[in-house]
Amino acid sequence: MHKHKRFLKGVLYAGLLLGTIGLTQVVAKADTIATQIDSKTARTNPGDVWEGSITFKGSDAVKNGSWEMVLTNPFADGVDGYRYTVGHGIWDTRNGQDWVQQVGFKTLKNDYRGYLLTVFVKDESGKVIDTNSTGIDVSSDWTMFPRYGALTQFEKTDDAAKGPETLNKYHVNATMYYDAYYRPQNPFPSEDFTDWLGNNLSLTTIRNTIDANHARNQDALLYNMVNATTGTPDDTDAKLDGDAFKTITRKDGTKGLESKWGIFATQERETGSAAKTKDTPGEQLTHNMLGGFESGRSDSSHKIQYYYNPWSYDWTNYIGDKMWGALTYLGFDGWQGDSIGNFSVTSYEDRHNQDKAGAKFDFNNGFGDMVNRLKDNQMRHYKMGVNAVGGKGQKNLDKSKADFQYAEIWSNSWDWDDNAAGQNKTGRHNTYADLGRVVDNTLQNANQSLIMPAYMYRDWDTSKDPRPTHFNDNAVLLKDIAVFMNGGDVMELADDGNQIYNEYYTGVTNDKGITMSDTLGNPDHGKLRKLYDFVTAYQNVLRGSSIQNNYHKIEITDENGKQLADKDGASGSIYTVTKSGHDGYHDIETINMMNLTKVTDNNWQIRTKEDEASKQVAKTGKLHVKYYVDTFRRIDKVWLASPDANDGQAKTLDFTRGWDSGGDYVEFDVPSLDYWNLIYIKG
Repeated sequence: MHKHKRFLKGVLYAGLLLGTIGLTQVVAKADTIATQIDSKTARTNPGDVWEGSITFKGSDAVKNGSWEMVLTNPFADGVDGYRYTVGHGIWDTRNGQDWVQQVGFKTLKNDYRGYLLTVFVKDESGKVIDTNSTGIDVSSDWTMFPRYGALTQFEKTDDAAKGPETLNKYHVNATMYYDAYYRPQNPFPSEDFTDWLGNNLSLTTIRNTIDANHARNQDALLYNMVNATTGTPDDTDAKLDGDAFKTITRKDGTKGLESKWGIFATQERETGSAAKTKDTPGEQLTHNMLGGFESGRSDSSHKIQYYYNPWSYDWTNYIGDKMWGALTYLGFDGWQGDSIGNFSVTSYEDRHNQDKAGAKFDFNNGFGDMVNRLKDNQMRHYKMGVNAVGGKGQKNLDKSKADFQYAEIWSNSWDWDDNAAGQNKTGRHNTYADLGRVVDNTLQNANQSLIMPAYMYRDWDTSKDPRPTHFNDNAVLLKDIAVFMNGGDVMELADDGNQIYNEYYTGVTNDKGITMSDTLGNPDHGKLRKLYDFVTAYQNVLRGSSIQNNYHKIEITDENGKQLADKDGASGSIYTVTKSGHDGYHDIETINMMNLTKVTDNNWQIRTKEDEASKQVAKTGKLHVKYYVDTFRRIDKVWLASPDANDGQAKTLDFTRGWDSGGDYVEFDVPSLDYWNLIYIKG
C-alpha cells in the first residue's frame, strides 16, 4: 500500500493554533463520496488541542480533491469574528482506499463553549461536492452540559474500550457504571466476583474501561444505591426480633448495620413483580430482586434488598465510607446514586406507633440533605447525583450540593412533587410538553441541566401484541428533541450505542430485544448521531446557565393561514418553546419548533401498535412566524439552524419589525420544518 503523509503547518487563525498532526490511510473499500468527521474526545479542556479525524470515501466519479475545515461559533459569521478556517489539505482515494486525515487545532481559553466544525469537500476544480459537521464541546467540567450514557459490560471477556469508543461518537462526556458492583454495602469483595444476576465481573475490566473513559475525556461514575443493602437467599435476613434493637451481620462479613437506620412499611405491599413475599406494617421496607421481572427469575421467596433512611446521619456515614473506598480504589470520578421511588414509610421509633402525628413521612425529601452531608465529607472530591425516581424529592435535590441532577420519568405512573407555577395540571408526565416542563423546573430551581431517562417501551402491552424488535425512529427523535430543546439531557445510550428501553440496562445489552434501525442508530451517520452533533454545537443557546423560558407570545401559520404554534405541544401542532438569556457573547432569544403536525397522540411513550402508528412526521412547507419581543428590543439578526438540514449549519433569515395591540414583534418566514428548527434572535 502506498502511504501518503501530509502535515498541517502551525498557522495562527484569530487565536486558534493548527496542530501538526499527520495523515494516514485505512484499508477499506471506497464506494460513494462521503465524509465522516470524528472527535478523539467527548470534550476538550479550554486552551487544549482538539484532535480528531476526517474520513473521505471515494466514488467512481470523483477520486481526489481538496478539503477545508471551518470552525464556527453558532449563528456567528465573519463580521462577528467567530468563523475560522482551522485546517485544509488534499484527499486522494484513487487507489480505492479510504483517505483518513488526522486533524487538530488549539482551542481558545473561553470555558463552556460549543462550536460547529464543518468540513467542505471539493473536487479538483474546487467545487464543493460534500460537507459534514460535528459538534465540539470546549468545557472544563462535563456537568455544565451533560451528555450521559451507561456501561454494563464488565466480564473478563468484554472489550473495555468498545463502549467508551462508541459513546464518544455521540459526545457522551460521562458514563454510569451500571451494576458494576457486588452489593451496595460491599461493592468490590475481590478482584473477580459474581453479581446478583449471576454475571462474572472483573475489576481488571472495570479498571481498563475507566482508563478508556479517561482517554476520551469522559468521566466514570459508579452506580450504587444510596439507601439500600442487598443480601442473597442464604444470608441472614435483616429482620427485627420483636422490639429488640438489632445490629445486622451478614455472611459476606458486613457488620455495623443497625435496624434503627431503616425505613419501615406503613401498609402491606408486594415486594416486587412476581414476588412471593410482602412487607407488612412495621417491617423494614424491602424489595425482592431475584423474584422480579428484572432477572427473569421467579424462584425466590426471599426479601433481598433492605431500605434505609436518608435522613439518618449514621446511615449516610456508613454508605458514604463504603463508596469513598470503592471510588478511590478503582479511580472512579463520582457516584451515580439510585433510589426507589415513593412509598409511605415510618421510622424505626414509630414503626409500632403509626397513628401518631408525624409518624409517616416522605423519605424522598431526605436525599437532598443526604447529598449535602456527603458532599461536605466523603464525596467532596467526587461528583455526585441521585436519581429522583418519578421526580420524587427533586425539589430538595435541586437546592442541594449535587453536582448534577438526574430523574427517571415514568409515563402515567407518578406524580411530580413540585411543578413550577402549577404548569402541569394533570400531575402526570405523559406528553412531550410534560417532559419539557420537568426539565424546565430543574433549570429554574437548580440552574442545572436535568439528565432524564424516559423509557419508551417500558409499559408495552405484551398481552395485546408482541414487543417490537425495532425502535420507532420518529418516537425516539421526538422524545429526545422535547428534552433537548427545553435544556435537558436524555440518558438513553448504553455500551456499543444500544438504546435503553426499560430501567434494567443490562437486559438492553444482553438480549438486544429492541434495536435501532441503521437510519436512526448508526453511530457514524445515523439521525441520532446528527442530533447529538447538533446539541453539542449549540449547547450555549439550548441550555446555557442564563437561558430561561420566557413564555412570549408566538404565532406560526402555514401557507393556508392555519395557526400551528402550541406551547403545550398538542397533537397536530408545532410544539413551541421560547427562551431568553445570554449565550456568552450576546443577549439572545430563541424559538424552538418541534413538528407534531401529523402526530395523532402526543404521549411520548409507546405502549401499543396504535401508539407506534401515531408517531408520524412529515416535512412542512413554508411557515410564517410572528414573535412578540420586549418593547424596543433591538434585533440585529435572525438565524435558523436544524439537525435535519444543511449539516446543522445556520443561515440568516430576512425579517421585519412591527407593532400591534399585542406589542412589538418580529416577523419572518421559515422555509420548512422537518423534526426540529432552532431560531436564534440576536440583538
